[in-house]
Amino acid sequence: QKTKITGGKEHQGAMADRLANGLFISEVLADNAGGDAIDLDGNRAVNKSDEYIEIQNSGSESVSLAGIEIWLASSGAVFKFPDDAKIGPGEVVVVVGTYAGTPPAGFYSAEIGERGNFLRDGESSKFDTIFLVDRTTETYTSLSYGDPPRKPDDDQRPPA
Repeated sequence: QKTKITGGKEHQGAMADRLANGLFISEVLADNAGGDAIDLDGNRAVNKSDEYIEIQNSGSESVSLAGIEIWLASSGAVFKFPDDAKIGPGEVVVVVGTYAGTPPAGFYSAEIGERGNFLRDGESSKFDTIFLVDRTTETYTSLSYGDPPRKPDDDQRPPA
C-alpha cells in the first residue's frame, strides 16, 4: 500500500518502502565530516556540499524521473529531477548537494541546503526525513535518520 499525499492526518495504508515504479532511497551520506569524509565531486574540497542521496531502480524496466522529487523535511527544500531524466533497471542516480563542474551521467547537483549543508547532520538529536515523491501518482516513500532515528511526524509530510 502507498500513502497518498493529502491534507490532514489520515493515511491511506502503510507507507511504501518503494514507489510503484520500483524506485527507493538506497544510500544517504548525511554528514560529510571527520575521518570518513569523501570528495564526491572531485574538486579537492571535502565538505558538506558532497553529501548525497542515492536512488535505485529495483525494477526490470527503465523509469522516467519526470515528476519525481526529493523533499527534505527539516528545510522544506525540494529537488526536482529534469523531465528528460531516466534511470535504467538496477541502476542508481546520485543527488549531491553541490557538484563543482559538470556532473557525470547519473549525478545531479541539487543546489539546495543551508549554507552548503545539503543534508542535516544526524547527531545530537538532529533528525531529518528524506521523502522520495512521485507527483504522477501522488505517493511517496521516506527515510528518517538521526541519533536515534525516528518515524516522521504527521507534520513531516511532502507538501501537497
